[in-house]
Amino acid sequence: MKIEKRDPRDLEVSNNNPRRILPESEDLDEMCKNIKTIGMLEPIIINKENQILAGQLRWLCALKNDFKEVPVIVVDTEEIAKQTGKPKNVVETLIALSSDMFKFKLKADDKHRAIELLKKEGLKTSEIAENLGVSERSVVMWLGRAKLPEALTSQSQITKFLKLPIKKRDYLKSILRAPHIKNNDYLKNKVLEFGMEAKVRDLQEVAKDVGEGITVDWDYRIQEAKKDEKKVLVRLRFSEVLWEQFLNFLREKKIDRQKFFVAVLKWALRNPYALETLRRYLQEESY
Repeated sequence: MKIEKRDPRDLEVSNNNPRRILPESEDLDEMCKNIKTIGMLEPIIINKENQILAGQLRWLCALKNDFKEVPVIVVDTEEIAKQTGKPKNVVETLIALSSDMFKFKLKADDKHRAIELLKKEGLKTSEIAENLGVSERSVVMWLGRAKLPEALTSQSQITKFLKLPIKKRDYLKSILRAPHIKNNDYLKNKVLEFGMEAKVRDLQEVAKDVGEGITVDWDYRIQEAKKDEKKVLVRLRFSEVLWEQFLNFLREKKIDRQKFFVAVLKWALRNPYALETLRRYLQEESY
């Protein structure tokens, strides 16, 4: 297959191209800026009818940057269909999927290493950004990306994380390392939303709960963190055995610890004798 040139305005997206969901506008804008600065290094894959099978985003950037021509690879999908006995639409869909399956992005440490190498050669972060066609903020984030949790995969998640104070980040790192969270985008976004609202003390408590395998009701925690009412710190002493039994109970029943305590305290406040009974019991018991 040889690389040819085409006017991007003569191309259109094939119905067999599976991409329907585009990236966030901020990410796409940065990609377009990079292509405008560096050029289109990877050809667009099309069929003989000038329909795009792979490279839709690069094509959009070419249109946005008003490119007069772009590199393309023309695939004779009709011939492949004859040779394989598969329908043409199946062949084109398989080509579209195959072109995207094995694109392994550079890891955080590799990007960090590359930027550090360029800086040692005398380039400033602003110069690196200009040469790559990206914002200086992106280069700065790449420098710090190696220190970020690997669980953060999208630009919006990274941006939210970097806005937080260092103490909050430390607790969030431990939370995001949890196996059931690091591969779940929904939970990661909930954790970050909680981190934006919660006090450091609350984050510390949640990090401990996650580490101990206690279920966390993220919606409830976020709702509580957003409340402006003054929080009262309640300290209770339990024997180690009783505490472990209590934690096991929470794990088995999948109950959020804070939600459980708040419910108990609300009940106690409605019962005029409950708090006094609890106070006397704790004073009389020796641990």
